[in-house]
Amino acid sequence: MRRTHLVPRRIGTGRDPQPTRELQAERKVAYLFISHDLGVVRYISDRIAVLYLGRLMECGAAEVVFGAPHHPYTEALLSAVPTI
Repeated sequence: MRRTHLVPRRIGTGRDPQPTRELQAERKVAYLFISHDLGVVRYISDRIAVLYLGRLMECGAAEVVFGAPHHPYTEALLSAVPTI
């Protein structure tokens, strides 16, 4: 049986997520990332769901969620992403 979904142990700040994207394209798998680091999530994810206190606050395409967040928690997470 071939896996179609993977839950990686850790993709953190400072790690290069490019190999993850390449593996995703090559093997046609989906990943589930759980993170507060939207800087990494932005690069890796096509779709994003934002949970707050166990409830779904936003869900959609990454460019939509990052471009016009609707919930204050999403805005707070985005404001915590460092800029250079």
